[in-house]
Amino acid sequence: MSRRRYSLKATATVSSIYAAGMLLCIGYLYLVPSMFDYWGPARRAFGDGDFASAFQYYDRIVKLRPRHFFSHYFRGYSLGAQSDHEGALASFNAALELKPHDSFTLSAKTIVLLRLSRFEEAVDVGTHFSSHDSSYFFVQYALAYHLLESGDLEQAEGMLRQAVAADTAWALGHYSLGCVLNRSGRPREALEAYTRAKTMDPTITDVGYESAWLRIPLPPWPVSEDERGAAQACREE
Repeated sequence: MSRRRYSLKATATVSSIYAAGMLLCIGYLYLVPSMFDYWGPARRAFGDGDFASAFQYYDRIVKLRPRHFFSHYFRGYSLGAQSDHEGALASFNAALELKPHDSFTLSAKTIVLLRLSRFEEAVDVGTHFSSHDSSYFFVQYALAYHLLESGDLEQAEGMLRQAVAADTAWALGHYSLGCVLNRSGRPREALEAYTRAKTMDPTITDVGYESAWLRIPLPPWPVSEDERGAAQACREE
């Protein structure tokens, strides 16, 4: 009899512990926030262009899941959209610690460094790309534009010639090269570059070749891989 009573007590104790554990788990799920409580609202806010709210959500996810790559990535974009370039750079660096070779994060970091006027560091980041990478030409365009605006036409020309040599069908590259050549006082060579670009992509805007100038700022936030959006590069002064 005593052995049976001991067994009943043990069973009751185990059942009580199990029930208490289940209650704690349920309470944790409902009372303690998880990244899933913020992920949906974060993506909606980002998609709506509400970058202040998007940052708040992604920042909460980062605190809950410090090794969640995409939260660092989109947190950086949200900060960049609000012109907090230092904060954006820190977020992109955190993302790159998790995925060191992610091309989209590297290209975004390049843009942030250019906005912070840290050109040499941006060039250094650009060396991580090969001409086979989808982001390579986007980064080359951004770097060349910065050089053009800084008045370093020779280096801008060299960078663009290297890029169009890697992909002779890159219409925006030939178009941008035309802008550099025109600024350098070489209108005939500029005309050749413009004509080559128009042959490859007839949708590139017609320009007065003798007065063309690169007018687009650095690629807008969120950074787009769509070169067509940046292709409105030259127009009549």
